[in-house]
Amino acid sequence: MRFGVLGPVQVRVADRDLGTGSGRERLILSVLLFNADRVVGTDRLIDVLWDSGPPPTAKAQLHNAVSALRRRLRTAPGGDVLHTRPLGYELRLGEHLFDLAEFRMLAERARSAAGGADHARAVMVLTGALGLWCGPTLADVPGDWAAGIRRAVEEERLAAAELLAQSRLALGLPDEVLAELPALVGEHPYRERLRELQMLALLAAGRRADALAVYREVHQRFAADLGVRPGAALSSLHRRILTGEDPEPSAVTRLVPRQLPPLPLEIVGRRGLAAEITTTVGGRGPAVDADGGRGAAVPVGLLVGPGGIGKTSLAVSVAHDLAAAYPDGQLYANLRGSTRAPVDPSDVLAGWLRALGVAADVPADPDERAGLYRSQLAARRVLVLLDDAGSEQQVRPLLPGSATSAVLVTSRGRLAGLLGATRWTVPELSPAAALELFASIAGPDRSPADREDAAAIVAACGNLPLAVAISAARVAASPDRPLAELRARLCAAGGRLDELAVGDLDVRASIAGSYEALDPAVRRLFRRLGLLTGTEFPAWVVDQLAGDRRALVDRLVDVHLIERLGRDVVGQARFRMHDLVADYARELAGPEEPGHREVRAALVGAWLSLADRADERLQHGVFHGTGPPAPAAPAAALAAVDASPTDWFDRERAQLAAVVDEAVDLGMADEAGRLALRLSGFLDARGHEEGARVVRTALACVREHGTDELLGWLLGALVSTAARHDRLDELAELTREELAVAERTGDGVLLQRALNRAGMVARRLGDLRAALEWQHRAVSACDDRVPLRGRTSALAGLGASYGELGRPAEGLPHAREAHALERAGGIPRVAAMHALTYGTLLTNAGRYAEAGTVLAGALETAVDLHDELVAGFAHFRLGYVDLHLARPDAAETHLRRALGTFAAADDTGTTADVHRGLGDLAFVRGDPATAAGHLRRALTGWGSTGAHLEVARTEARLELAAARLGDPAAARRHRQRWRETFARLGLYDGCLCLPAFLRSR
Repeated sequence: MRFGVLGPVQVRVADRDLGTGSGRERLILSVLLFNADRVVGTDRLIDVLWDSGPPPTAKAQLHNAVSALRRRLRTAPGGDVLHTRPLGYELRLGEHLFDLAEFRMLAERARSAAGGADHARAVMVLTGALGLWCGPTLADVPGDWAAGIRRAVEEERLAAAELLAQSRLALGLPDEVLAELPALVGEHPYRERLRELQMLALLAAGRRADALAVYREVHQRFAADLGVRPGAALSSLHRRILTGEDPEPSAVTRLVPRQLPPLPLEIVGRRGLAAEITTTVGGRGPAVDADGGRGAAVPVGLLVGPGGIGKTSLAVSVAHDLAAAYPDGQLYANLRGSTRAPVDPSDVLAGWLRALGVAADVPADPDERAGLYRSQLAARRVLVLLDDAGSEQQVRPLLPGSATSAVLVTSRGRLAGLLGATRWTVPELSPAAALELFASIAGPDRSPADREDAAAIVAACGNLPLAVAISAARVAASPDRPLAELRARLCAAGGRLDELAVGDLDVRASIAGSYEALDPAVRRLFRRLGLLTGTEFPAWVVDQLAGDRRALVDRLVDVHLIERLGRDVVGQARFRMHDLVADYARELAGPEEPGHREVRAALVGAWLSLADRADERLQHGVFHGTGPPAPAAPAAALAAVDASPTDWFDRERAQLAAVVDEAVDLGMADEAGRLALRLSGFLDARGHEEGARVVRTALACVREHGTDELLGWLLGALVSTAARHDRLDELAELTREELAVAERTGDGVLLQRALNRAGMVARRLGDLRAALEWQHRAVSACDDRVPLRGRTSALAGLGASYGELGRPAEGLPHAREAHALERAGGIPRVAAMHALTYGTLLTNAGRYAEAGTVLAGALETAVDLHDELVAGFAHFRLGYVDLHLARPDAAETHLRRALGTFAAADDTGTTADVHRGLGDLAFVRGDPATAAGHLRRALTGWGSTGAHLEVARTEARLELAAARLGDPAAARRHRQRWRETFARLGLYDGCLCLPAFLRSR
């Protein structure tokens, strides 16, 4: 088939016209042709088809139109070219012809010929190229998209026509130029290069007066229509004609090769790097060896990084900055090394030799070509720019032999074998620089809301310059569409890569280029990395996916599909995949990776085994029940876990939470539940609140697919987390369910744990008599099956319940036994927590010296364990010992330390408790006004948690403050409030637990 767009859209087979169907089908075909061999997203096609907003049936209409177009194309031999992809459609040209591609190929050949002074060949090739036109591009396709394409392709046609005129003038054929130029000048009267060529042709034909008349006509038209004068080139030519001088060498002489691509948009975020590259590459003159002769160290600057990072734009910008230092020309080649069809360097040399003046007899042998090329450059100062080099073998034949020239190379690989090159890895843009790039393309005039949306768009692009530029270009093309719309589409789950394509810029295609150039085994590893739950991972994960074939990993690093991050706090080597690269890997992982469920499940098991091991070594005292043994832990990760389980958990906690989600997605209820328990124990011990989300995620799966035993353990963990973070409104219901599940299982350990937890919850809710009853039952339920931790917790809870009732002497024996048992054969952290309970009861019983000793021991243990929360509680309780002993300064030191700890942990309830302690300190110092300030802050904190008992206890202290400040009305209000609460809770005045130093004043 032959596809045509240089005129009306056509599809022909030999002499048969297949037709292009309806206007909608013709437009779809046009978009696919201009993006041939790339996937065009469904949303992109819809945007083009419906400029003013798509109807609800847009996707169905698009599908129907594509189906009709596909049926028409399939009537031709080899017509199965239109393919449906997961995210859009793709037209694969294969061996079929496309007139625009043919035109561009011929135009490039003509430019090479003209650059090499082979003007006869250039005229022949350009005549054929321009003969492909049958009218305006996409002549029968209406709409904004077609108009934009039409303008761009018309520029290509004009450039070819101008080059044709130049070559004809060089061959001494001005009459042919004068025969064709008037029509072009009529179409483009303000294009100065056409007028310059017209004047040169008239001058060559001996028509000097007519050439001057053309200038006068241009001058008058520009002044009348545009209010400007002709440009420098026309003005200089006019002046030379008037003075009788020969025209400056231009189209009629061989030009020094100036092959650099046009300057990109002003580079942002790279100015320092650009200056460094310019200085390094341009500042290295020819070296002089020890014998006084010239060395041969050609300055080579190598810019490496992933696709879309901006290597080419940076290299082109630097090359333009350096161009003046290389007056003998600049050579450029896109080596397409990241594609499946890299350019043969010998073909590049052939074109360059013609551009350097070797018009004929270019050697056929590659080595001879390279030798002739180096001979041509030996005495010249030429800058060589090699874009997208795939290998050292591609680059070496193109290196000059003399240090008078310099080379810039861009590559996705590191090209480690390119010895002597100065290498720069081009980094991602900073968020600020990415936002600057976005604004430079989309336009800076935005509202505050737009700036927020722009920042979110840039973040969704991962600060990748190509992605940012594409997003900004889409905004610039549709200025009436709100940024929030693009933001929502980029931030939605899945499909982000579909949005990051515009014209011939496509992030997915850029990443695919790197992927498709890899060996099959490396591609398989890359797809497997798409199965991971995050974009950053430790080395053992990659090892597990790659086996012992580390060379595969090195290859992915070499082409920047993944990057090394160095070693983390526990000594693990880590890798990272850019967010957009990870998106592409995930797209491939599903449809192309066999056994992907088994791979994901194996990783879940590996994470669980490591979490089991780390949790066992933490000894935070949270018991998780039993279950089937986890798979063997990856040996490569064990050293990190064993070295510092706390640091390991802290480093991997986000990853572990994601693995819980992964296990739920795979229906692995047992693994999800057990991993959630392991993680929640660490998070709760460290004061992190996200443990509740992790447990809830696993809980939903276990309810449906798991066992009652595991459900009971998860419910208990959720009760502990809710209580720890003052979510009191959900405690009663959770506790009832935990008790019901424990009774249903008949598991004595679960039941004893649930009873103990019910006592703790009743204390937090202010139901102190019920708390005492639950704790007695929990102690009674301690048989031989209950571990030591369960028994000591029940005893400590019983002691605490007596203390809350204002009966500390009755609670002391139980708390003392719990503390002694745990110290003798238990866990240091748990012993320290029981010491807090025991020390508090001793304080409230008036045994201050003993209390100080016990609490100081708890603080010492906490410091040894680096447990900030337990240390914070110890400081708080030691502060009260000092208050009772009339040591207010020492008390303040402890209380302030505690306040810093709990405020930093965002612990509302305990922070309120410490403020209440600071209020008590102010009472001791005889400052009721300061006391009232702290107590009001405590009241706000406790009120936000719904802790009615603690609110009442704070109101009682505010009653004292008001009375001492001489405000009896306020004192009565506070008294009425706490008494109403106590009446509702069935409590007596002793449950206020006022310190002795307040009761005596």
